[in-house]
Amino acid sequence: MTERVDRLYELMPAVYRMRDADQGYPLRALLQVISEQVNVVEDDIAQLYESWFIETCQDWVVPYIGGLIGYQPSLDVGEPANELTTRIQARNRLLLPRREVGKTMNFRWRKGTVRLLEELAQAVAEWPARAVEFYRLLGVTQNINYLHMDRGRTVDLRDGDALENIDGPFDETAHTVDVRRVNSKHFPGRSNIPDVGLFLWRLKPYTVTYAPAYCYEEESPNCYLFSVLGNDTQLFMHPNPISGEVPGELNVPAPIRRHSFEAQEVEEAADATFSGVPFYYGEGKSMQIWIGTPPQPVPIEQIIPADLTDWIYRPLPNQVAVDPKLGRIMFPPGQARKQNVRVSYSYGFSADIGGGEYDRPLSEPTDSVIYRVGEGETFTRINDALTQWQTDQPKNAVVEITDSGVYVEPITITLAAKQSLQLRAANRKRPVLRMLNWETSLPDDLTVSGAADSWFVLDGIVVTGRGVQVDGDVSGVTIRHSTLVPGWGMDCDCEPTRPM
Repeated sequence: MTERVDRLYELMPAVYRMRDADQGYPLRALLQVISEQVNVVEDDIAQLYESWFIETCQDWVVPYIGGLIGYQPSLDVGEPANELTTRIQARNRLLLPRREVGKTMNFRWRKGTVRLLEELAQAVAEWPARAVEFYRLLGVTQNINYLHMDRGRTVDLRDGDALENIDGPFDETAHTVDVRRVNSKHFPGRSNIPDVGLFLWRLKPYTVTYAPAYCYEEESPNCYLFSVLGNDTQLFMHPNPISGEVPGELNVPAPIRRHSFEAQEVEEAADATFSGVPFYYGEGKSMQIWIGTPPQPVPIEQIIPADLTDWIYRPLPNQVAVDPKLGRIMFPPGQARKQNVRVSYSYGFSADIGGGEYDRPLSEPTDSVIYRVGEGETFTRINDALTQWQTDQPKNAVVEITDSGVYVEPITITLAAKQSLQLRAANRKRPVLRMLNWETSLPDDLTVSGAADSWFVLDGIVVTGRGVQVDGDVSGVTIRHSTLVPGWGMDCDCEPTRPM
């Protein structure tokens, strides 16, 4: 700052600065006053230049740039004001966010491109999208000297994968012209020259990491389900979106189809990986299976795609049949029952609700004592942590499960007066608490009782087998980000067994 104030004085010849020093620096004081005004003018010119760009402009300029490009904000809470007070400027930043205006400017520059529709859907709805120009799928006669090999082609009845993609976002089959409007309410048509379709993936992929598989003993001890709850579950692609590339089936959160899972041909994708089992199976991919003690990953060479709808398929020795559509696993019959089968996979759901491996806020009183349960932790069972909690008797406590395992044990919690306890999953973990028929004369629920002014929190847990029962004078129970499976469990078709 001193250099900027004295810069005019530094330009003076040394003889004048020496004489000014002898007289007490009156010339320096005068030039400092002039330099301050020069700096103000110079800073204003620099700011005017920065105000040409949405990234560097001042907050009060954002509405004007938005108006120039036709940005229309949501004015449900009022219109932006012209006053320059701190409160009004903070309100205007919420009504006219700089990031949204910048995105709108980018979209205006790319007006008319198909890729813009995909980016716009991602920005507005936060759903992956794929835009399809239907005229490229019309069956037309091509010039033999100028062939379009990527255009629609006639149906190959032997290509089950192409047949399964008909009328979908990855359709490659030729269609005849459909003159009906694409937005008709009665009989919409797709395949026309001016029509463009936008396919969205509403469901998000949620992971389950290194969790026990469910042994489906009703069929055979060598039959397993990916879902530990005992129900069929469609396995989803765990995508790796590629910036700037056209979304393909391998980098969107789409259900894993049987045909794509068993594809043996080498099909190069945008990220230099390949379709079929090698793309979906393995460490860090959409699914993986472990067996044994200690668990060892099943080699990819042993994974065989199969349709296990009726459990009729019989894998050969040293093979493991996997059905991604139903989330089923079958080991060769006649072999000893596999021990400690664990799986990692992705399933589809619409929002961050219930127990799941997603980011969620964790909070507890500042004086809370935390007891951690899981592999490699101080406690390996929930009841061991509860026993220590009852011995310590802290006012506020947290029992945190640090893995996505299954805990099969009776849980009974008794709270003292003015005592609180959280039974929760660690962030991005999905533990399952499975309640069984332990006592013939008791309900075997997760039982919580307590004195006055006590509080219990269930956070991020999946409870199956039985319910949650609250007795006594407990002041409150909070259940958040948890799943209470209806009934005593679920069948393969997701129907509850013995619903309550």
